[in-house]
Amino acid sequence: MLGAYFCIFLFSPSGKLVQIEYALAAVAAGAPSVGIKAANGVVLATEKKQKSILYDERSVHKVEPITKHIGLVYSGMGPDYRY
Repeated sequence: MLGAYFCIFLFSPSGKLVQIEYALAAVAAGAPSVGIKAANGVVLATEKKQKSILYDERSVHKVEPITKHIGLVYSGMGPDYRY
C-alpha cells in the first residue's frame, strides 16, 4: 500500500492527491524570491533563513551564477536545487 503514494495519479484514502499536498508544503516552506530587470542589468534577491544552527550559513547559496551572463535564484528547499 505504501508504494501507491508514489504515483502522482492516485488518491489517498482521504481523497487527496498526496503528491500535490507534498508540493504545496514545499512551496510554503520556501522563502520569497524576486528578480528586477533594470536598463543595464538584472537584480536577483531572496531571503536566506537560517533554519538550524547545525549547518554553516556560509555554505548555503541561494543565488548562483550559471554562466557569465546567466544566473539563478531558487526559492524552495535546499534539496530542490542542485548545481
